[in-house]
Amino acid sequence: QIMSLRPDLLPLEVLEELEKLQDNVPAADYQEIEVMIEENLGRPVKEIFSIFDVEPIAAASLSQVHKAVLREENDFVAVKVQRPGIEKNIKLDLDILEGIARFLHQQFEDLQAYDLPELVRVTRKNMIKELDFTQELSNMEIARSYASEGNYTIPVTYEKYSNEKVLVMELIHGAKFKELSMASGYDREMIAVKGLKAGVKQILDDGFFHADPHPGNLLVKEDMDLCLIDWGLVGRLT
Repeated sequence: QIMSLRPDLLPLEVLEELEKLQDNVPAADYQEIEVMIEENLGRPVKEIFSIFDVEPIAAASLSQVHKAVLREENDFVAVKVQRPGIEKNIKLDLDILEGIARFLHQQFEDLQAYDLPELVRVTRKNMIKELDFTQELSNMEIARSYASEGNYTIPVTYEKYSNEKVLVMELIHGAKFKELSMASGYDREMIAVKGLKAGVKQILDDGFFHADPHPGNLLVKEDMDLCLIDWGLVGRLT
């Protein structure tokens, strides 16, 4: 995801492949997703949702998102569901990465300045946090309390339908950044300015900021306000 934002380092055909990691990873089967929801919320999907789209609207490395309608509230929502078995896979990958980092640190003096084992330690800490959707829900609540003063949107969350592996939030309709071509009718300069102001406000005013703002996590609404999604990773400044 990080390298997909670096046209200064990589050729276009490589960037186009890496961009798929933002929100276009092959989806898990619906049957697996249904089991995840029912195990974590303790009720059949049909009891909670009057409509639940089988095809995800986005699929990333840790989770995928489905469009649905809550039966009780009759609200359109986005249901973020953690991929089955992803926690075990990630911890195994991190263990492998830790071994590689330790070996490189010990064997190559030129690399010691980068402290690769510490980099893996920080990555592990952040990845484990991202696997807990209750943490993301809390981050969204904090971010929305600040966003009321800005020109960007944070989706409303539904705590009663959410836990560590399932997160239900307001469905926001918007264009993805890769859809903002010259012919799309969106004022790209205005959007860029709004994005810059949102970032500056979060970092310098709020001291609480979205720490993973790649194009898959940014939507542009019809009024050209920004919507920031996926708050699994945040930064704080005192």
